[in-house]
Amino acid sequence: MDREKVIKGLETIRFNLRQMNHLFLADFCDDALTLLKEQDKRINMKQRRIDQLCKQLTDLKHRFHEKTELVRCKDCKHKEESVSPSWEAWCNRLHCGCDLNWFCADGEAK
Repeated sequence: MDREKVIKGLETIRFNLRQMNHLFLADFCDDALTLLKEQDKRINMKQRRIDQLCKQLTDLKHRFHEKTELVRCKDCKHKEESVSPSWEAWCNRLHCGCDLNWFCADGEAK
């Protein structure tokens, strides 16, 4: 159920109860409205914090992708031709065989 509809309904009921002089029940509606509005404030604060964190994460992702250069083994300065038939290239930095389309964190463009 929509919270705004519940709040408007409680406000209407509270108004009608006050008109009929049922003050105890009207006060009960006041308490319920106060609790709902406090919950809404907390929910809104948490949602704003979640939105801030999402924006920070997006900014970090963009900065990471801007600064990270992907170098495949075929374009890397550490690559040598492989002497083994099972590997297409040899990495002098990692000292292992690799596929030409592979990449690693240590890759540097020629």
